[in-house]
Amino acid sequence: MKIKTTAIIMAAIIILAALYVFFGKNWLTEQHYIHRQRNTEYIRNELMERLLDIQSQSQEVLNEILQQNYQLQLFPHQSIELNREWTLSFEEEISYEPMFDHKYLYIIAGDMIRVLHKRNHEEQWSHRLSARIINMTLLDANRLTVVTENHNVICFNRDNGMVMWEQTTDRVSDKTESRCDVYQISLNEFRRLDRSVILLPGRNSIDLLDNLSGERIARYESESEIRYISSFNMLERSIYIVEDDQLSMLRFDVR
Repeated sequence: MKIKTTAIIMAAIIILAALYVFFGKNWLTEQHYIHRQRNTEYIRNELMERLLDIQSQSQEVLNEILQQNYQLQLFPHQSIELNREWTLSFEEEISYEPMFDHKYLYIIAGDMIRVLHKRNHEEQWSHRLSARIINMTLLDANRLTVVTENHNVICFNRDNGMVMWEQTTDRVSDKTESRCDVYQISLNEFRRLDRSVILLPGRNSIDLLDNLSGERIARYESESEIRYISSFNMLERSIYIVEDDQLSMLRFDVR
């Protein structure tokens, strides 16, 4: 009887040992892995929180330094003027934002696209389409596309106006309405600036604002409504504006 009891106890011990080897050890390993992952996640979150705090504090310090530099005028402010360089008149009303590349100006008037040389303003080519032009995009490979209100998409060669291909579309936004957006001219675009400036259009005026203080540093005033303003021309340090049926170039003179 005693031997039988001892055998049963030994068998139970062997079974429990086997269960531990196959299950208990894995369970302990899993619990160790979970604990380690929790510690890693905790440390990661703590580090991220501290980095965010440092970033926030650094930005506050930077803003304070910039504001103090502005207030103390450690960097003397430049004088910037917006001067009209030239004006062109057209028989048709310009109906789209003027666009440009390093050689040409692209003018839309209703169903007409006209391409002018930037230097002498002579016409390079023109093309009248079957419907009003509502969108224009300058593309790579010396091409441009226009979209008409009857959903035609025409791709031209920029140099000679040759039609490269045509397609149709049923979804293109109409951008022919007056476009005068607020935008920034940054130091990357205009190296002679000592700070970035904001271009703020009005109905009959254009203001240049200091981007740190909002102070007006230059103004252009027109007798007519300013209907379109181009993007900034980095090569010639200028913008193109449309006043009634006239196209003008405004040069940024920095002194």
